[in-house]
Amino acid sequence: SPPFVMKTRNNQFEGYAIDLINELSRVARFNYTLYPTPDEAYGQSDKSGKPSGMVQELFMRRADFAIGDLIKSQTRERYIDFSDSFMDIDLTALINKKNIANMTSFAHLVNNTNITYGVLREGDTFRFMSMSLNPTIANMHRYIYMNGFNLVNSRQEGVERALNTNYAFIQESVANEYAMDQNCELTAIEDKQEINRREYAIGLQKGSPYKSDIDRAIQQLRNDGTLNRLKRKYWRTKCLTNSDMMSVNAKLDAITSLSLIASALISYILFN
Repeated sequence: SPPFVMKTRNNQFEGYAIDLINELSRVARFNYTLYPTPDEAYGQSDKSGKPSGMVQELFMRRADFAIGDLIKSQTRERYIDFSDSFMDIDLTALINKKNIANMTSFAHLVNNTNITYGVLREGDTFRFMSMSLNPTIANMHRYIYMNGFNLVNSRQEGVERALNTNYAFIQESVANEYAMDQNCELTAIEDKQEINRREYAIGLQKGSPYKSDIDRAIQQLRNDGTLNRLKRKYWRTKCLTNSDMMSVNAKLDAITSLSLIASALISYILFN
């Protein structure tokens, strides 16, 4: 999803993830080629246990890296390895400002009968919620499961429903931050609990010889401020108030950076 990877009119890739892989290649000194995943999926396992998407490309050793808004999970770690995290993420609920009332947590959202809420149908968030030990998150998953019409088929559909109806769209905090930046009528309900925290990381083949180099490069980009600079480049925060800006800037050291749109993978890695 934007602004992680986007395609130009000349069929070139651009976006946060492209800048990130360019910085990693500069620090770790490797060349790469990019291609989109054939099925445009991040990667889940089907009933037979076969993975899809980016995970499948790595599992079948057709690619060396997968870079994007790919969430590190125990399920995916059965098939692939991950680099160190380049970003910690939370869940937030995107909602029109006129509907926010006094809601400041997911517990308030659950108890508000005037607002419906949902997630991406095939996204990682719904699976995460199904396994959550947080009672509020578990209740939210049960509600969404019992009311399937609250599932959306794309992030854009979720954003539009939040913008135009009494609906809250739950997804990764950075995706909602970007939606808020594009639509000033939107805001987000945060529920920052450690149990809801997840990570974006670069996917690698099991036992990849490149993991240590990538981990060191990520750490260097974190320490020299590059990850924060990329965050500011693509999340311009033009709709945020002064208090919102202070909150975002205070988070940057912990957040470090972000991810992408069209599931791009890196192959033919040539370390010097």
